[in-house]
Amino acid sequence: MTLLLREDILACKGLPVAIDTETTGLHWYSDGIIGIGIHCPKAGVSGYAHLCRYDTIDWGKAKHKTEWLGQMDFSKSKRGRRVMEERIFFETAIQATPEPIRAAHFLPAVWEIVQDPHTLLIGHNLKFDAHFLGLKLWEIPCLIMDTAILTHLVDCRLRKSLASAENKFLSSDSKRAHVSEADKRFGKMPWMWGEKVLEDYCTNDCVVTYQLAETLMPKIREMDLAKFLTVQMKYLRLLQKIEWRGFRVEEKFCHDAIAEFDRNIVSLERDLFDAVGYTFDYRSSNQLSDAIYESLGIDKPKNPFVDDWGVPKKTPAAKIYTKTATGTPLLVKHDHPLKTTIIDLRETIKLKEYAEKYLILRDREGYLHASFNPTGAITGRLSCSDPNLQQLAARYRKYNLESAYTGGSERVGGYNLRRSLCSRPGYKIVSVDHKQQEARLLAILSGEPTLLKFMAERQDIHMAIAIQVWGDCGKEKNKQHREWSKATVFGICYGMSDESLQEHYNKHSIDANAVEVKAQFFGTFRGLQPWFQRTMREIEVDGGIRYWSGRYWFPYFPSEAYKGINAIIQGGAGDFLAVVLTRADQVLTATGWGYLISIIHDEALFEIKEEFIDVAAPVLASVMEGFDIFGVPFLTDIEVGDSYGSLEPFETVVDISQIDWQEYLRTPVFQ
Repeated sequence: MTLLLREDILACKGLPVAIDTETTGLHWYSDGIIGIGIHCPKAGVSGYAHLCRYDTIDWGKAKHKTEWLGQMDFSKSKRGRRVMEERIFFETAIQATPEPIRAAHFLPAVWEIVQDPHTLLIGHNLKFDAHFLGLKLWEIPCLIMDTAILTHLVDCRLRKSLASAENKFLSSDSKRAHVSEADKRFGKMPWMWGEKVLEDYCTNDCVVTYQLAETLMPKIREMDLAKFLTVQMKYLRLLQKIEWRGFRVEEKFCHDAIAEFDRNIVSLERDLFDAVGYTFDYRSSNQLSDAIYESLGIDKPKNPFVDDWGVPKKTPAAKIYTKTATGTPLLVKHDHPLKTTIIDLRETIKLKEYAEKYLILRDREGYLHASFNPTGAITGRLSCSDPNLQQLAARYRKYNLESAYTGGSERVGGYNLRRSLCSRPGYKIVSVDHKQQEARLLAILSGEPTLLKFMAERQDIHMAIAIQVWGDCGKEKNKQHREWSKATVFGICYGMSDESLQEHYNKHSIDANAVEVKAQFFGTFRGLQPWFQRTMREIEVDGGIRYWSGRYWFPYFPSEAYKGINAIIQGGAGDFLAVVLTRADQVLTATGWGYLISIIHDEALFEIKEEFIDVAAPVLASVMEGFDIFGVPFLTDIEVGDSYGSLEPFETVVDISQIDWQEYLRTPVFQ
């Protein structure tokens, strides 16, 4: 291991170089960088640079010990006694503290080498390191490569940690070996490891990352994924840009919401305990089950998914039937008298945790920087964390339960926590949401002619399916049949069995027979059943399947081949979204209209300057329709508001199908 000089980093310019950072935490907007590791064999450079100072600090609890002073006291006895003194001892530790002066010496060298378009910057979870290094990946001209994404593309089933990838592809365990050298008290706190241990550890990470790139790139080319990797690296640059921009958090709204939640939790707990007749731990499903069934003399719902011996079947539908029968779907389905109180209490506690997390995770200026992970799901669909914006409760509830505390079908007050996520002054939030995204991709992948005709005609595909299958039965009946259609499409996309689909209907209060509806559905759209059969056979024979985008999906077990239908639809939709959002960002960069600030499933949230809303919103919708990719449009809904929770439909007189969004790419770099 070598301690780097600034000149060593500069020597890597124009060459492939693996880089790694050591930091005081996982949040780039609040934690600090304490070191940089570099590995560039072609320049003969491999080493580590400290960007910190090391301080000795007290650590742990004080220990009281007595120490003999070397004297004897004979005043009370002839034999005497030792003279002892009590002392307090503290354990000590070495802590790394970021040193701005050292960072100012080394970081400009990193910034310089990435300005060379021939430099190949390699990292494992490169987005994380780039944040701490102050590198804006969407602006720098150098090539980039993320070995975590390489690992995911080669085999989506694998864990993406550097240690796991090293063990799988390099047959070594050097990362864990270096971790074992650290003080056992600070296993996940590298800023407490000490200089020498951290130097060796970080340098080794760079070496392993470089070796992974050398090992995995031939596999990528062999699998014909090089072109798709280029798309993923463009998307990675965009994801970092989204994280960098962030959401503005309305602090007062969060504090008011927390106060409201605290009041309601006390009231809801009282209501629950009064109804049951005693206090208990309602967070324990067993205690809650005893209280709301046995204590009240109410029969517990029976699990229909059991064999002749009463043992629950291992099917997706059986999972919601726990032995305690306290899940929300069951409480609603069986109309338990305390369902509203229990559901309200759970929701209130969960939303309070979210509001508190927002206040903790925001940066000094009040912005929330969620982390978007392109390798978090086996399907390749984007996941989100710190905080998970994709799980934030919607403005409207799935269950219409009138409540004195939380409102009815619409969440009001602090319960509409999306209102805490706001636009900056002078901007508005513009939401562009794909309509029936997965149903449309099902039509495209299967090539079912009637479904493709619905898409080409820009119809509401679920309503079109409903009318095609059951006929035009009037407004109310058509609305009911649309729900049947929607549930059926989702059911077959997720590979549900007939009994699982029936439970899906029951869960959403759809009074229909799954077997009959499914038969009518496949009987009307005759191109679907053969496609399902071909796809399943391909997965079983080849051990996996390839998406329209080129990505591969592999099941964990041969018995899970049925999950491939969902994977190529859900994951394929994610890859489609990656392409159109990269284009949308290019338009925003060229026009200066604003920024993409969040991605939530099939919805994109933009922050657009108020004066450009009328022209920008239709153009962004046109980009996201992606007509040229499949030859048919993915329809979108547009909403605008000052916050994520106050979005209202945006009406435009412009025909979106006639917009040529490429006209707005005025800058030659996008040609």
